[in-house]
Amino acid sequence: MTYTILLNERAGASRFTARLEQLEALLKDFGQRADIIPTASEVEMRERLRELAQKNTPRVAIVGGDGTLAQAVQELAYTDTAIAVLPLGTYNNFAAALNVPSDLLAALRLLWEGKVQETDLGKVQGRYFDGHYFTEAAGSGLFADFVALNGTDGQKHPLRALYAATRLFLVNRHYPMQLSFDGQPYHDSLSMCLVANSYRIGMAIPVASGARMNDGKLNVVVIEALERREWISYAKTTLAQMLQTCPKVKVFTASEIEIRAPVNMKVHCDDRFLIRTPVTISAQPKALKVLVPSV
Repeated sequence: MTYTILLNERAGASRFTARLEQLEALLKDFGQRADIIPTASEVEMRERLRELAQKNTPRVAIVGGDGTLAQAVQELAYTDTAIAVLPLGTYNNFAAALNVPSDLLAALRLLWEGKVQETDLGKVQGRYFDGHYFTEAAGSGLFADFVALNGTDGQKHPLRALYAATRLFLVNRHYPMQLSFDGQPYHDSLSMCLVANSYRIGMAIPVASGARMNDGKLNVVVIEALERREWISYAKTTLAQMLQTCPKVKVFTASEIEIRAPVNMKVHCDDRFLIRTPVTISAQPKALKVLVPSV
């Protein structure tokens, strides 16, 4: 059997040739055959994946990080094509949540040895927006504003991230939100509403310790309006995976979440600024087939 591997040229462009040669050598050592297809853009990658899904290709590997995966699932959700994740990104939250090995050799073997596991996704829909899937999280407030300030090109910009965090700290906005969790209303002035499919997001931040990608639900983390002096203590608690113990944090579990506000607020979807409120965010149980270790 000949497998297909898509290699994102933009994910670590300076190491692209080395990665290509490494993959070719590993496949030869394993006695496996694969078509390695470089993709120069997200548009090209999605076109390739769409073609493979339409042909009912049983297994395909994606080389890249969380940003690459976030785009790949737009084409592979609710198809019969299972994805093997070769995690060569910076944080690899998706792979970590599914216990995919960080070692390239072990991850590559999943392409032919891994078992198929049906994994949940989330989906954001707006008034004039058909929908966009997410692997990690979506929401409004502090993190959505950070994503918008940090850039929407999917690339890592440390200085821009520092600027975004500093600006948000100085402004310290509070957001009046009108939320609904499976029809139950919740209104308050908040720093953030985050709807999580995975327990960690962004720069490997463990913000939703109770989130699981196989329970058919989404975890909603609501942070009430923070004072500037509370930021550092809440950040430390988040990194210690104890955010949910903080007095201004409330956690809900729901299948469908609505976010509304008096003004149209930014909404992020994984690491991209997507649209503005109002939005509906829904769990998509068993939407994606992923190749994971058999034991």
